[in-house]
Amino acid sequence: MTLHKRKEANPETQPEKQPETQPERFFLISSNDFEIKIPIPPKQRCFSDYLYLMLKTLIIPYRGLSREVWFLALTTLVNRAGAMVIPFLSLYLTRYLGFTMGQVGWIMTCYGLGSVLGVFLGGKFSDRFGYYKVMLFSLSLTGLIFLALQVVETFYGFCIGIFMLTLVADAFRPAIWVALDDYSDSGNRTRSVTLIRLAINLGFSLGPAMGGLIITYI
Repeated sequence: MTLHKRKEANPETQPEKQPETQPERFFLISSNDFEIKIPIPPKQRCFSDYLYLMLKTLIIPYRGLSREVWFLALTTLVNRAGAMVIPFLSLYLTRYLGFTMGQVGWIMTCYGLGSVLGVFLGGKFSDRFGYYKVMLFSLSLTGLIFLALQVVETFYGFCIGIFMLTLVADAFRPAIWVALDDYSDSGNRTRSVTLIRLAINLGFSLGPAMGGLIITYI
């Protein structure tokens, strides 16, 4: 029987201990169609990491949608961001054009009437001429009317101008839903509609904020 002397461990050659890693934590979002695990960032991460994860969280539920649906959502975002003029319209009319509050009320009434009629005509024209022509006409002509309103200074001229603006601009709204029906299927139609609604809400939120920055710094 041979006895071997046990070697003493040299502390210099011992492998370094690996730092303990904390288990990764997740937020779990689940539905009938999908299940999403969103990692919770550790405290050491900076604000940009949180912003990246927030944007990633917004996009993940809409993966798999067609490129056309994403393009429709982007177009809707730009279209609804044009609503930035609404919070500042009364201020512009009273301070720069010298209109009374009663006149401003009539102008806003024309704004609402044009919007209602525009949605109605947009649906009719989408069925008759196709959603693509209606959206192209609406977006193109809306920009031209915005430019023309800069030189209008009379009360009745502004009533007619703001009525025509909302009439043309809101004809876009029913056309986008008709287009969405063509570019989505029964399996992802709910998510497609949700993406469009998200674009509408973001446009209404970002538009006035952008308008305030433009007024302040430009």
